[in-house]
This record gives sequence, structure tokens and C-alpha cells, in this order.
Amino acid sequence: MEFTPDYTNLVKAARNIEVERFPLYEHKIDPVVMEAVTGEKFAQLYNGDDRDLDEFFRHYCNFYRDMGYDTVSFEELIGPAMPGSGALGEHVKGAIQTREDFERYPWEGICDTYFEMYHRSFEALRRNLPAGMKAIGGVGYGIFECVQDLVGYEDLCYIRADDEDLYRDLFFKIGESNLRIWQRFLKEYGDIYCVCRFGDDLGFTEADRRKSAMRNARLCALLARQGITVVCCTISMFDSVRAWNRENIPGYFEVYVKVSMETLRRRDQKGLYSGGRDVAGIDFPLEMPKAPDFVLENDGQRTPEEQVNLLQSTIGGQP
Repeated sequence: MEFTPDYTNLVKAARNIEVERFPLYEHKIDPVVMEAVTGEKFAQLYNGDDRDLDEFFRHYCNFYRDMGYDTVSFEELIGPAMPGSGALGEHVKGAIQTREDFERYPWEGICDTYFEMYHRSFEALRRNLPAGMKAIGGVGYGIFECVQDLVGYEDLCYIRADDEDLYRDLFFKIGESNLRIWQRFLKEYGDIYCVCRFGDDLGFTEADRRKSAMRNARLCALLARQGITVVCCTISMFDSVRAWNRENIPGYFEVYVKVSMETLRRRDQKGLYSGGRDVAGIDFPLEMPKAPDFVLENDGQRTPEEQVNLLQSTIGGQP
């Protein structure tokens, strides 16, 4: 039977309305991965002229249709439209470190720059959406991601401790800028998107981290009850969430990736363990797993292949 996409399936799922066919969803599939699956080369066309761009989106959209999706996942990131960005993805020093940096930053130009950069992509997407399909996504990066991209996470932590007014104003100003982008985006392209992703509605308080953990848990339970094998990697270290998982997720199997503090300090990724603040396990306690089904000792004593074989033998698979 030939698959017929219907974007309303995903709209109903997003609204917690039961659907006859559970829709597939991906946050993003890299075009290079699409090339590997289909054997068709098209990723480089994204950087070409309008004809190339149409050919790119023809392949891109048809991949989602041919693989059984009701929607096409596509977004364009705000980050590159912000002058001096890159602290989040490229790990460069953030453009804003002081109140003076903040005051002279060209906030008003971000919205126009965003659409100058990406309007061709959205128009090409419009022209190439298959029948029965709409897009999901839209404007990439939430408020917190944009702030990180302009400041850098570690420096943002310092600003939060040393200059609360600047910390507050950063989020407020980014919020204003993002709102302008979204308002224009929905006016110009809302007709081709059925669900938009905003993200970043949670912070890093314990209450927000618990809320985030339960979102993951409920989604895993929903998928597992439909016979889907789900792998969820999370650092939400809460006993209550793990207890809920074990009681509500069919076939729940808990893997604890354990690393000693000595190893963490030696690796010292991003300088967190040598000079960071508010570090989990150092500055505030964690609720470590009490009864995991499997403990993976990640101190470098075993190769990744040995770890995989050990895990597979534990859960009953064949190495």
C-alpha cells in the first residue's frame, strides 16, 4: 500500500489528540545522512543558486515522504544572524562580556539579517513540499541558546553571579529580538508550517530540571507502550523520576554511566572541574542511581567495543 502523508497526524499528536497512525518525527536529519541512505548526492546544492536550491529541497522533502514521515523537519538558526555569535557552536569567546559590550551591540539589525540570510531557503521549501505535507520547526535557537551563543555558557554563569542586572537584560533583549523574528516568520511562512518549535521554556532550577526529566520519562513511556525500543540519554539525576520510569515504562532497563571524580577532574572538559561554578556533584549534591540494571564504568579501562559487548551480553543480545 502506497504511503500517503498527512501532516494533520502530527498536529493532532502535538495537541495530545489520539491518532490512528502514530506519526514519525525527527528534530533534524542531516542531508549527508540522507545521501548515505538514498545514494543520491545533493547536500552541496544548498549553497548554490535558486535552481540548485530547488533541487536540494526536492531531494530533502522527498526523503521525508519516502521514509514515511507526515512532515518535513526544517529550521534555520538565529545564531549566524547575530554579529559576533559562535560561543555556543564554535566555542569562540562571546561577543558580550560586559555592560559596555551589551550597550553597543547592534540588536535592532538581527531580524532583518535573519530574513536576508534565509528567505531563499524558506521560499524553496514552500515550492517543493509534497502533497499532504507541511513543515515542522521554523526559527532555530531559543532564547537561552541565543544568549549562550553571544556570551558563552561559562561566562554567562559569571555574569549571573557578578552582574544580575546584565544577566536579566541579556535575556530580555534576546527575547525582544526573537519575538520580532517569530512574528515576521509566522506572517510570511506560517502557512507552510503545521507545528513550530520554540524550545527553551525551562531553566536550570531544580524544579525546571525535574519538569524536563518527567517530559522525557512520559515521552519514553508513550513510545514504549507502542512497542518501540527507546534509548534516552539523560543527566536528570532524580530518584523519583527513576522510580516513575521503572513503574511506568514497559521493559525499562536502567544503565548508569559511571565516572569517578578523579577521572572527571583529569578530563576537565570545558574547564568545569578546574574553575567552573555550580558544578553538579561538587557545588551541589546529586541523587546517584541506587539500583541500576547495568553500571558502565567509563574511566577508560575498557575500549568502546568491549563496553558494547558487555552491555549486549547483559541484556541478552549477541556481541
